[in-house]
Amino acid sequence: MGRFQLFCGLSYILQVVHGFQSPVINLRTAESTVMAPSKSSLSFKMTLTETSTTSVESAEFQGRPLGNFEKYLSGTRRESENVVISHLSLAVVSDTTDSLVSEISLLETLEAVMNRHCLLRSCVSGEGKPELEPAPMVRIGDLDPPTWVPAPLGAKGLAPKVLQTIQVDGSDEEAFQAAWQKEFVWQLDNASYNKKTGPLWRLTWLPQAGAQRHALLFAFNHAISDQISANMILDEVLTSLSSSKSKTAALAEAFGPAPNNGQLPPSVEETVGAGGLQLGTARYALIQTINGAKGVTLLPDRIKKRLSQKEAEIKELKKEQPELAEEELPAIVPEEYLSKNRNTFIELATLKASKLAALRDLCRREGVTVSAALAAASLMATSDVAHDTTTTTTTRGSPKSQLYKFLLSVDLRRFGDSSGADWTKGAVACAGGAVDFVVPVTEKAASEFLHGDSTQMKGFWDLARTCRKEALEFIGTNFVRETVAMFDWGMKYVDIGEIMNDEADSKKALGRLFTCGVSNMGVYKGHDYGSINLEKIHYATSHTITGTLYQLSCGTVNSELHLTFQFTEPLVTRQEGKEFCEKFCAIIDSVSDSKN
Repeated sequence: MGRFQLFCGLSYILQVVHGFQSPVINLRTAESTVMAPSKSSLSFKMTLTETSTTSVESAEFQGRPLGNFEKYLSGTRRESENVVISHLSLAVVSDTTDSLVSEISLLETLEAVMNRHCLLRSCVSGEGKPELEPAPMVRIGDLDPPTWVPAPLGAKGLAPKVLQTIQVDGSDEEAFQAAWQKEFVWQLDNASYNKKTGPLWRLTWLPQAGAQRHALLFAFNHAISDQISANMILDEVLTSLSSSKSKTAALAEAFGPAPNNGQLPPSVEETVGAGGLQLGTARYALIQTINGAKGVTLLPDRIKKRLSQKEAEIKELKKEQPELAEEELPAIVPEEYLSKNRNTFIELATLKASKLAALRDLCRREGVTVSAALAAASLMATSDVAHDTTTTTTTRGSPKSQLYKFLLSVDLRRFGDSSGADWTKGAVACAGGAVDFVVPVTEKAASEFLHGDSTQMKGFWDLARTCRKEALEFIGTNFVRETVAMFDWGMKYVDIGEIMNDEADSKKALGRLFTCGVSNMGVYKGHDYGSINLEKIHYATSHTITGTLYQLSCGTVNSELHLTFQFTEPLVTRQEGKEFCEKFCAIIDSVSDSKN
């Protein structure tokens, strides 16, 4: 299990961190909606923009200590003083006038947006060093609590540091997509933010030469934003760009005054986790510990076999040379598997409007959500990709079943109190979470589904219903509150950042705490942007160090479902990632077509 899981079942820490992509899935009503509110192969020209703008200065906001979720997400890696956990959201837009999206208009817009949202113009004061460290990884108290404070430069000074421009040479679609996709992946692994001075986010603007199209890549330190907030910011940015009025006036007219009276939103611990540890928290911890002991699949057979062989070789070496000290023995984990040597790669796909509409209708008929159907397809694709072709049957010849730990992202904004009111009051924040559950799936279930007879469709819907049932039970037992309370308590007394650094390279799971996961942001519902058209959104959160083995983030724009499949190489090979994407899409296509 490892120290991290043994600590009162705190495997939820990764669940929360990677659930912070935050789709708006209201599991109480089973509806999904969104609140709208290394580049050698390509030729790039990158400049950090330094143009001045006119502005209305924002009022200062009152600082507050970071919540423990925020502390973790604004943490640093051992080799860096900069914050590295990122949430990325990319929008592709077209401007038929070819004049509304420019460096000057973007700078003015960024300043106006930052004046509305405190966290976008904030930085962190305080080191957060413990008062006492009675044992390794144990901490008590904060001598200098990390605190959100206004960044010294203010919105006007931060805007040129937030915006960077990458000119993409070539007007063809392939070059354009290759440019933003490469930048997306690079920033997911390498973006960092100076939390002492800010900004804690940036916007990379990639205009497509001669084609009136633009990629807007938002990168946030995950402590200040999730996908709900990213969508709100995008809505404000596009509304501002499309208006002929001043940016401040345009935003005020469309969205009203600054959210939350221009002040910071409360932390998730103050709202969702209010009340601290309770009896239900202990129950949740017990269930998580039991789930952790079930022997879930977290790594592909390929890697598990290599680690087992390496361990056997070292054991044999100890027999042959008993005089060798532990530090003289070879490492069990190969160098290329270590977190410092991992890289993200993605696969992209789109489910066309007609197929998505058919899928929605079928989900209603079967009594499940679209997210539950996506979860079933993800689990089935996992069952094909994670296992060797030689291990598909038991000794009796029956199909072999594996246990997978699944992560479903949810929005915590509706869980602050019984009224379901948004406790952020529309302010930018990281207010996402997740539910997780363990589910058995037969190996090679995707292949069986795609090449079997019509009875296989029943198996798909049964799995989707299981996913929905597990998620609703998680919500119904109030485990959303308990997970927040447990994490809050754990962060107060344990150096979780250091533990996670160790877990990232642990032979047990190499930082994989979940087999697969789905984040579905639902339907994007923004304002009318006039001549600016929003074509698609892709988003993702860092999983390279710790996270899920196979991750899908998706959302609906213009009636199409845009899918971002995210993998960590070499834990998942390029071929395996491509196969996962293809199997998943083939399953969803087959399900959608079954309506006809």
